[in-house]
Amino acid sequence: MNEAQAWSVGIISAPRTPTTLSRCITGVHAAGFPTPHVFAEPGCRKPQMEEPFAWHQRGAVHGAWPNWLAGLMQLSQLSPEASYYLMLEDDALLFDAGGAIRHYVHESLPAAPNSGFCSLYCAEAFCPQDQGWIRCNLGYYFIGALALVFTRALLEGILTSRTLLNHRRKGGADEGSKLTDAVLGQWALDHDLNVYVHHPSLVEHISHDSTVGNADQPAHLRQARAFIGGDSNIAKRWRARLLKKGR
Repeated sequence: MNEAQAWSVGIISAPRTPTTLSRCITGVHAAGFPTPHVFAEPGCRKPQMEEPFAWHQRGAVHGAWPNWLAGLMQLSQLSPEASYYLMLEDDALLFDAGGAIRHYVHESLPAAPNSGFCSLYCAEAFCPQDQGWIRCNLGYYFIGALALVFTRALLEGILTSRTLLNHRRKGGADEGSKLTDAVLGQWALDHDLNVYVHHPSLVEHISHDSTVGNADQPAHLRQARAFIGGDSNIAKRWRARLLKKGR
């Protein structure tokens, strides 16, 4: 199995204006990841584009968390041989580094026995001084389900967690359909697993239109801190490093 085949990618999508799904799919390919699976809520329009993707249309509205969890389950069955699973929201834009993002992530992911999931996204609300993969064990206060990476073992732990499976029922019609980042952060904390975010962010949040009722959140909760495609000095240094690897 080559490096790309070790990955499986899913994107959850809900109707939004303007749509960002096609940019998300393009970013997946530009970052070097394999063809993504799109798990689309009713009302989503299937993009007409050259880059390939697999389209999985939901017959009824799921909500962000149920669609995310169902998508992860589908990925586990569609790609049982994969070692790593990347779940994206449709307003995530991966930086185009000539395919080097996937290779960098593949080679650098924390591998300690107590490593939990890793976020390619680092929200502005986090203020790390260090660079690279930074521990972020905030439990229920973890921010950002935009671009999360799981090993096969972690995926199996999530899909068999009674706490996570019961979130939809216990949270009710509102909170039970969202809070993906919060429930995953708390699950990791409860299991003594370290959560990591990458600084600078390898992903930008490209929509200010929340599909789960979070449009009134402060900007620092909905944008990346030092996106690698931005103008900050740290972004420029990391961009040069990854673009060199991508050549």
